[in-house]
Amino acid sequence: MRSPTPLSDLISMLNSHIASERNQAASAIADYLDHEMIAQVKYKTLTQDEYNRLVYALIDAVERESDVTARDSIYFALSNASIFTFGAQIDWSKLARLLPNLESEYIEYVISTLGLSGHAKYRSLIEPYINSHDASIRETAHEAIQEIDFRNS
Repeated sequence: MRSPTPLSDLISMLNSHIASERNQAASAIADYLDHEMIAQVKYKTLTQDEYNRLVYALIDAVERESDVTARDSIYFALSNASIFTFGAQIDWSKLARLLPNLESEYIEYVISTLGLSGHAKYRSLIEPYINSHDASIRETAHEAIQEIDFRNS
């Protein structure tokens, strides 16, 4: 029998019934995906398949997360994931569907993630946030749209 990989362990921890373990897993995944750490070769380079498994596990986890600290870590990990080279290959639609019902502190994470994906299909979901009463959300929305437009020009 094949022993579990560290990635499998992290994904399993995202499903733990203990919030601190979910938070620890999300934080470790964020570090693992951090583009600066990848660039410094601190960790091995992920394959597209490994990256996909981590990202989709994070998206599934954020939907059901009730602990604020763990949820913060998951959104941060997703934000790191979107910067990673493979981010353009991910279907972020499941995350995008969360946008209308998110608390304001998570809206920027999702808008930024969708913008960094470069997928034009998310532009119309981001556009309404250009008129947000929150200046930081407005700025993030502008930057996300610029990124999408740049990648599709």
